[in-house]
Amino acid sequence: MTVPTTTTMKVPGFLRWGLLGVGLIAAVLGVVMIIHPFTTAKVLAIIIGIELIISGILDLIDNRYPNKVASLLAGFAGIAAGVLVISWPKATLWVIAIIVGISFLTSGIMHIAAGMTSQAKSGGARGLLLASGVLSTTIGAVALVWPRATVAVLAVLFGLRLLAVGLTQVGAGVLLNKVEVQVETWD
Repeated sequence: MTVPTTTTMKVPGFLRWGLLGVGLIAAVLGVVMIIHPFTTAKVLAIIIGIELIISGILDLIDNRYPNKVASLLAGFAGIAAGVLVISWPKATLWVIAIIVGISFLTSGIMHIAAGMTSQAKSGGARGLLLASGVLSTTIGAVALVWPRATVAVLAVLFGLRLLAVGLTQVGAGVLLNKVEVQVETWD
């Protein structure tokens, strides 16, 4: 008769370092957008598109939402929005604001939902997820309500959001260093 054996393992280093690396890149891009808000709409669209794609990829690999379907939906929605924004850089800021607003609003709601789970509380990520979710939801709502905002306002708002997402990913990468996974094998 086989007996299950439980082994304790650390989260793979590549996942922790991936979150840290992508988080740092996102945070730096956010700071650049905040410091240089008078970029052209085309550059802003490309930066926002890259951020949406990065965030979507992280949603696909991070599984920070309550279930896999939510992670897949958020991930593919972020990637699709990013590709749309990048492929349509001459679009008016109004269109960009609507696309990005919907994406940020959705992502923010998903972060808040993930932050309310028992896994987020026990893993220590509740505060990061809730803060990122509230900020993303707020910025998404502002972009939807005020779509004719200037390039400077959009750049600062999206820079703040990108900085928050980046810092959240860095925090997740640091927290994953403390996580141990129980793996059950059958001998």
